[in-house]
Amino acid sequence: MRAHTRVLSLIVIATALGLLSSCRQQTPPPAISLPSTSVLSTHSRYAVVTENLLRMREKPAKDAPVVLHIRRGDIVEIVSSTESMEIQDGIQGYWYLVDYSGLKGWVFGAYLEIAGSRAEAEKLAGSLP
Repeated sequence: MRAHTRVLSLIVIATALGLLSSCRQQTPPPAISLPSTSVLSTHSRYAVVTENLLRMREKPAKDAPVVLHIRRGDIVEIVSSTESMEIQDGIQGYWYLVDYSGLKGWVFGAYLEIAGSRAEAEKLAGSLP
């Protein structure tokens, strides 16, 4: 019986020591600093192309190479925009980085009708003359 009591006492002591050692203060994880981003918001915004053939460009500039042409009534997802407005051919607007069927490029915003959701964009696209 004494051997059984000793074993039980050793188990209790080992458990108590294990609990005490796990209660010591741990160092906090290092802080993570994330780079700033030009994303407009955390929810998606969409737009409808209002120009017959809107040029999607590699960069937000009129002289940047054209990636493709987007047809009137097509819907694009807005990823971000330039911080300031520009004037192109006498029209003022922002440049928008858009996602069109998985391809990203820049379009001039004066030729877009901005919508808050994809459903709203689809309604706008359907109402274009």
